[in-house]
This record gives sequence, C-alpha cells and structure tokens, in this order.
Amino acid sequence: MGANECHNVGLSPITTLAVAIRVHGAPMSGSQRPSHPDPFRAPVLRAPHGVGARELQPSQVRSLAWHRSKVALPLAQFTLVFGAYVTTWVAVFLVPAAAKLPMSVLNGISIGLLLIIAHDACHGAYFAPRWMNHVVGRLAFLPSLHPFSYWDLAHNRLHHGWTNFRPKDYAWAPFSKEEYDRLGVARRLVERIGRTFFGVGLYYGYSVWWRHMAFPSAEDRRRVRASVSQFDRLTILASLFAQVACGFELARHSGWPPSSAFLESLLLGWAVPFLVWNWLVGILTFCHHTHERVRWYDRREEWAFLKGALQGTVRVVFPRAIDLLFHNVMFHTAHHVDTRIPLYFLPQAQDELERVHEADVIRVRFTLRDVLATLRRCKLYDYRNHTWLDFDGVESVPRLVLSDADQGSDPCAAQA
Repeated sequence: MGANECHNVGLSPITTLAVAIRVHGAPMSGSQRPSHPDPFRAPVLRAPHGVGARELQPSQVRSLAWHRSKVALPLAQFTLVFGAYVTTWVAVFLVPAAAKLPMSVLNGISIGLLLIIAHDACHGAYFAPRWMNHVVGRLAFLPSLHPFSYWDLAHNRLHHGWTNFRPKDYAWAPFSKEEYDRLGVARRLVERIGRTFFGVGLYYGYSVWWRHMAFPSAEDRRRVRASVSQFDRLTILASLFAQVACGFELARHSGWPPSSAFLESLLLGWAVPFLVWNWLVGILTFCHHTHERVRWYDRREEWAFLKGALQGTVRVVFPRAIDLLFHNVMFHTAHHVDTRIPLYFLPQAQDELERVHEADVIRVRFTLRDVLATLRRCKLYDYRNHTWLDFDGVESVPRLVLSDADQGSDPCAAQA
C-alpha cells in the first residue's frame, strides 16, 4: 500500500510521513535498494504524494516538517544561549578564585546547549531561511570545535541515513565479541571506560570528535568538498587561538602573572569546559541509542530506515524544565523519523508518533539507576541473536523478540 492510500484510509499525517519514508527512502525489504546512488548520503525524505500543508489542521502543520518556522523564536533562543556562553566564559577570569571552577563548568554546559542548536541548524530545521541555518550553525559549532561540513557528513548523512546500521553509523555502535577481542589494548580500554557514567565523555571525545571532527579520516575528507572543508577547519582553528589569546589577556589584566594567566586561559577557559560538554553530549547521545530494547544491525538485508528510526532510538523522559533546557532534543524518535521537524516542535510530533506507533517507540523515564543499569548491561552486541552482552561475551539481557515489523509486515497494512 502506498503513502497516498495510507492517507486515504485515515491515518494521521505523522504515520503517513513514516510510511512515505519507507516507500521513498531506504526500503524495508532486503531485496530492495536505497533510492539514492551515494551510499554515504541519507535517504531522501519526501512528503507523501497528494498531501499538502493546506490539507492539515494548524496543530498538525506545526508538528510536521512542512511548516516554515519563523525566525524570531530560534534567533531569540540562540542569542540567549550564546550570551550565556560568552558571559560564563568571561566570568571565569573575573570572579573570585572559589567561583572560577563552577563558572567553567557552566561554560561547558552552555557549549553543549549550543551544539544542540548547531545540530538542528545543520539539519536545515532551525530557521526557515537556509542561509541562517548555515551561518548560525557554524557560529554555534565554534565553541565545541566541530566543523559544520564534517558534522553534516557524520551526523546527517551517516547517522541519520543509516541509524543503527553498524557499517555506516559509528556513533555508539557496539562491537561484537569477536571484534572486541581483536582490538588493541588501548582501544579496548577506551571502550571499557567509555561505557561508564563518567567515561561517556571520553568515548564521544575520541570516537566522534577526535577521529571525525578534529582529525577527519581520508575517507571523511574525500566526502567533503575541499574548499568547504578548509574554510570550516580554518575557522575552528582561528576561533580556538582567539579564545586562548583573549583568555590570556583577561587573566593577565586580572592580576595573574603571564605564566599563570596562560595556564588559567588554557585550563579553566578551554580544557574544563571541553571535558564538561564532551560528557554532556556523550551521556545524551548514549541514552538516545543504547537500551536493552534497542536493536543494532550489521547486515543490509536485516536493516531498514524505518526500523532504525523507530526501534533504534529512545525517547528519554525528563521533567519538562530539563527538556526545555536541552531544547527538546530528548524527543528523539520523532527527530529520527523526520529531521526537518524543528526542535521547538518535536514534543507535538513525538506525541503523535507515540499514539500511532506505541508498540515500536522505546520510551523510558530518566533515572540514574536505569542509566547505570544500561551502562552495566549494554557493552557488546550479538548481531546474530540480537542480544546485548557484557565484555566477557555473556548475555546480559534477554534476547530481543522479533516484532511484526522485523518479520516484514507492512506497518501501513497493519494500521489499515
């Protein structure tokens, strides 16, 4: 059944959109192939044929990607967060000694919040005008030293294009027991530390930032236009040098001798915030794609775009105040179904998605106890039996049961 037919039988717009992804993007069955020629590019997401914004109710339009967002709301949000980043960074050098470390930590948190905004802008979802997404996205990425173009490759085209498909999506992709045993001692240590509560920052900093943002591989560089790559990387480097230099001057004018001023600029003005935002982004992204019910795949015939988007992501439930602080980034299933939905409309889209696909959406309430349990149980993955293992290769959770979607049934037919 096609997307048009699904719409005609009365399914909600978000369901129709999900079926459209299955029909027009990476297909459900292994015998089909993605509609896009470049395997490094995400499947093209199109609105269902015959479905236009004029046919939807205002509340539905707001929650879907066809709505052209206004400029004022995201611009005000970006200005507020960027202002918090600048204020806390300057305060590091001006406040009394006892308050310097807390200010440095707050600065790191503000960098993580800017990265979330940059992430949405890089998807082209944050602002209606495309140029504003590119400009603000690059500005918001500067404090976390992420080149816009390499994030686009790693996150948009690989992670979202091939969610939880191990050969493409490397962020938090678990090793099999055989792969883990073949790793060197240092890499195994990163994996062991990285899957602990405080070690998630090390995992993100090494596996994502160091290997693909700071020093992208030859394959990464081949996939990014040379002129754009050079511009983004030089901009990041210039920003880093300017920040350290300005921090040095602020510390020196506060009465610190030159040697101490340089150390204060480097440690409190950059290193501590760097560690904090790495941990923050690490724990959030770990929770997004690691859970006892989350499935990973290493065979193309087993994987499908909709399976990765619905069954490979987790909706982590925080108190509303925390969701607002994190710009709604934890409404993650809806974000994977369609990345064009802006962060500020994700709650409505997530509610609609859970109403229709309740059995597929993984929804968990955030508690420290549950996060620690997930970190303890989800170390390695058995890709043949679809179960999580500990580092000794022992099953740590019950084997995942195949759902109707895994057995090849048509979600549209099931709804009809």
